[in-house]
Amino acid sequence: WWHRQLQGAMNHARIEGMERVRRRRYACGLAEEEQQRRVMDELKNQVLEIEERKRRREFAKQVLSEEQHTWVREQREAEERDEGERLRRRRLARSMLMEEERERLEQR
Repeated sequence: WWHRQLQGAMNHARIEGMERVRRRRYACGLAEEEQQRRVMDELKNQVLEIEERKRRREFAKQVLSEEQHTWVREQREAEERDEGERLRRRRLARSMLMEEERERLEQR
């Protein structure tokens, strides 16, 4: 009688032990899945950050390029204006000299 009870208790303990092992393995599996999910999320975030930085860099390059083009155009326009102003002054000076020369010649 006690032999059967002992055997039953041992069976019960064995089953409980197996159940505990199964639960532990399941928990480890869940923890491992969670860890893998965390790693994948982290990698995705890093990829997104890299893409965002690349987008910002491209945008900054584009803006800089546009600003450079604008600056170059403004410089060219300013130089053309200055050149036009110099030509106008030169013509004015030449006409004034010619006027003085004409007056000098008239005075003689």
